Amino acid sequence: MLLNIRNIAKGLRQCRDNSNTIGGFIKLLLKSLSTLPLEGRLISDRSAISDGKLYLVQNGKKRWIHSIDIIENLNLQSSAVVSISNKRIQQLSEGDPILSPASKIAVRRNVSKTFICGNGVEIGALHDPLWTPSEATVRYVDIVTEENSKAIFPTLSSFVKVDIIDDGETLATIENGTLDFIIANHFLEHCINPLGTIRNHLQKIRKNGVLYYALPNKDLTFDRDRAITTFEHLVKDDIEGGQISKREHYMDYAKYVDHMIDPEEQKDQARKLEKSDNRIHFHVWDADAINIFFKKATEYLNESCTIEHIEAVDNEVICVLRK
Repeated sequence: MLLNIRNIAKGLRQCRDNSNTIGGFIKLLLKSLSTLPLEGRLISDRSAISDGKLYLVQNGKKRWIHSIDIIENLNLQSSAVVSISNKRIQQLSEGDPILSPASKIAVRRNVSKTFICGNGVEIGALHDPLWTPSEATVRYVDIVTEENSKAIFPTLSSFVKVDIIDDGETLATIENGTLDFIIANHFLEHCINPLGTIRNHLQKIRKNGVLYYALPNKDLTFDRDRAITTFEHLVKDDIEGGQISKREHYMDYAKYVDHMIDPEEQKDQARKLEKSDNRIHFHVWDADAINIFFKKATEYLNESCTIEHIEAVDNEVICVLRK
């Protein structure tokens, strides 16, 4: 247990100067421990790492460390773990888990090397574009310029230069049948109509062209408490356009991601999200559900595409569809 030495010294002085009882000092000591600054520290609800979950506190949020091996990559010492009460851990907001990036980077690169070539676009790359081989020419699509993205995401840096301003769900400015590939990582979950988006993307690529998607596994993100989106719901969104169910998704987000308990607060938060047209994760899946989603999607879209590759790695599932 790490102690706040300055506060302990203060307590000893108070005991000496004010003749406080030892019980009063113990209370002060416990208060010191309960307010111990946690930012940048490893924390656990057990004294030994193997007994409980391990978290890193960043920006006031607890981030679950998926593997002990990750500690070495973070240049942190496991011996510096602060053991605190489970109650205090529960009081911290949850951030995204910390997962080993090496395997995901390697798999993404491998899949890209195998399937990406010719001329195409990547949607919503922001600061993290997919690596592509030299045989590929990529233009970057976003709904806003990189300057706007910097304002929206001030903590990120080195944004890609946006070549095409367009809605990634429709790609209305791109002629049908003119692309060899479309890359859209962690994008479909933000679409109000994922099936309609895939249909639109298929129209934009040539025969034998590919769609490269990566979807997050909800169990390893802030969506972990949300229910899996059913395929029946996606079909309904495709038929109705998805706008009708947006409020439902915002309510779900307010309850299970923003963790608002009061129904009126949930409604108020949902209205705020809707008014700002916040592109939340409208739809969520775990790894198995993502596999089922793509399989059923190819059938639903009259088998106009086939699954060339699908693979789960870290917090996502990568899928390549071929027209």
